[in-house]
Amino acid sequence: MEQPALHSHGLTHEPVLINIKEFARLLRISERTFHRLKSTGRILKPIMVGGRPLWPLKEVCRWIEAGCPAPNAKSH
Repeated sequence: MEQPALHSHGLTHEPVLINIKEFARLLRISERTFHRLKSTGRILKPIMVGGRPLWPLKEVCRWIEAGCPAPNAKSH
């Protein structure tokens, strides 16, 4: 399966971990909307690094390719 085009989402490199701003950019939503979705549990759980929420880019890409299912949704 093909990875989402990171350059078309505004990322110029492929980091291992991404922050809120980069994650929101990949989803093409505002940071404010991202925070709303996160607060209702509709965004993947982050890894906390030095008090900052970060997400593994590969996991985020797979999640987007799967259609952004609710993190607690079970696939069949």
